[in-house]
Parts: sequence; C-alpha cells; structure tokens
Amino acid sequence: MRVLNVNSQPAQDVMNLVDISESGFQFLNTRRYPASTVLRVIVNVRQIDQQIPMKVKLVWSHPIRLKVVWNQALANSNGSGSHAGASILEMSQEDRRLLKEYIHSKIDIIHQSAA
Repeated sequence: MRVLNVNSQPAQDVMNLVDISESGFQFLNTRRYPASTVLRVIVNVRQIDQQIPMKVKLVWSHPIRLKVVWNQALANSNGSGSHAGASILEMSQEDRRLLKEYIHSKIDIIHQSAA
C-alpha cells in the first residue's frame, strides 16, 4: 500500500496492509500518523492484479517496534513504527465493487477450508 497524500500535502510512504474490510483497514507503517489524519492511498491487491485508490481517515494509531523488515524505509527506521486503523472516506463505485468482490472471495475460501 502506498500513501500519496497526507492532510492534502504530497507524501510518499509504503505501508504493510494487515487486514481490510469494505469500510476500512489496519496497517503497519514506519511513521506514526496521529488519529484523524486524512490520507490518500493506493491499496495494491495482488491477488486480483488491481490498485485501488481511496481517501481514508485514521481512527486510531499506536506506536510499535517492528521486527520484520519488509522494505528499505523500515530498515532505516530503527524498527520503530505504528499499527493503525483507517476508515474509508472516498472510493469510486467500481473500486468499491472490486474491493467487495475480493473480500467476499476470501470469505468463501475460509468457509470452504473450514468445511
């Protein structure tokens, strides 16, 4: 996931998506954005080969120590970062449909595995 804009200011940051739903998501990041921060992000959904742009608002953010290096930014951050949750504010109808289909396909896979 990439951050393009923070409170209307250009930004370039990479985040690691933890969990996503139709209304929001959780992520790990090398920066700590305060709650209520508005971000423009692009979520890369590799399984369906799509990039979904959206505007989100952080609902909560907690500092953490990150032990896994998933990109160079983290390697340069001394292992500090944040675990945060965001609510989706804006997304195109087509992207919302794609996200919904992706999430429902994952739910179907979980139900099939449990059977």
